[in-house]
Amino acid sequence: MYCRSNKECGMYWHSGCVTITRIYKYLSKFNWEPTKEDPRNIWIPNAGNDGEWVNPDDCVLHDKSCFFGLQLHVLEKHYDKELLSFFSKLGVKSNPSLDDFLKLWKSWENADRSLSQSECQTFWEFIVKHWSSRTEKFLSENLSKLPVGSDSNELLFLDKRDVFIADDLFLNDLFEQSSSHPLFIWYPQPSLPSSPRQKLLEIYGKIGVPNLSEFVLKYGLSSINCVGLEQVQPKEIFIGKGLIKLILGFVADPSLQMEARTRHGALKSLVDISFFATPEQITMDYCPSLSSGDFLNVKVSRMMCWDRENAKIFIQKLEK
Repeated sequence: MYCRSNKECGMYWHSGCVTITRIYKYLSKFNWEPTKEDPRNIWIPNAGNDGEWVNPDDCVLHDKSCFFGLQLHVLEKHYDKELLSFFSKLGVKSNPSLDDFLKLWKSWENADRSLSQSECQTFWEFIVKHWSSRTEKFLSENLSKLPVGSDSNELLFLDKRDVFIADDLFLNDLFEQSSSHPLFIWYPQPSLPSSPRQKLLEIYGKIGVPNLSEFVLKYGLSSINCVGLEQVQPKEIFIGKGLIKLILGFVADPSLQMEARTRHGALKSLVDISFFATPEQITMDYCPSLSSGDFLNVKVSRMMCWDRENAKIFIQKLEK
């Protein structure tokens, strides 16, 4: 029914949308399927009665997000629903692929513009749904910019090396107040079933986004007067069963989708900590370095300091 080349095929001499649609309907009605030699180009009509022949790889049957109109030819916009199954026989994919989503993301990066919440949500919902070792490798090697929040509903693109996961509430507030631009990776608020916050943060970590607490350079602990340090029992500073139950209740929230092993690890890190009291004021320097070579210097005096690397918490001892 079809022919071996575009030149041999009478169908390719037609340019009227109505005529070509009739031919497609005829082929679909009789369940025609192409052989390896048959050409598979798809006719895309334009505003008039003309159009162009395009490669099936440049087409897609559906685009629920409506974001791929400039990148792909969406056939459901041009043809009736009953013809779409026929186009799948010609090699047209049903929905945009991982490659298509990456091209879309790169086009947003290169456009030098802000990103809407809807655009960002659509992209990362797809990534969460199709997460695999291949997806991880794909994103790690190809994404150079990632979204950060801003004061408006629009999101900004920043170099992946200058974006952090806000895993420490104190540091998060501290750097938000001290930085002239956003630093923390975007995630939907509140967490959504289609893109859970915990899952997104795990994905960000696997593609190279560091936790802020692990990235900052800490200098303040060396200034503590070691002679005045006194190890204290957790119960003396209200670290007891009540607090542990409270933390367990928080991490068990279904919306976090945190695995049992991760929950136990969070509690174990608290149980294994050593606590020290000091009469001296605790001063900390936080200095994360950015890809530009700049440093964000933040100094703060605190009544309590957590040295995660050495599993120690320092508390300023107040006079009674």
